Amino acid sequence: MNNFEEIFNELIRESNNYLPCASMWIDKENNRVELILDTSLSQYCEWIKGEGADISLIRDRETNKVIGVNLPLYNTNFSIFHTEGIKVKLNEGFEKKNKNLKETNDA
Repeated sequence: MNNFEEIFNELIRESNNYLPCASMWIDKENNRVELILDTSLSQYCEWIKGEGADISLIRDRETNKVIGVNLPLYNTNFSIFHTEGIKVKLNEGFEKKNKNLKETNDA
């Protein structure tokens, strides 16, 4: 097995520990912001013509529906607002709980 396959297989194993979610990737080095509304969907990018390959729509491979966007980064200060009932985590995913562990109410 080559190095790429090993890395890819490790990423697949690790991804099985997390729940799908909406994801925002802010990349200062490449000046990009990517928003994906459902990380469980297989996706592809459709670059918008006439925008100098600056903007792409991210589409679900199965339905072709837009599930995200890739945009140029214009500002490195981000503020996130949300309504009640929305969970937000920074620099980590939503880890699945171990189903083999029993919850206790011990104090």
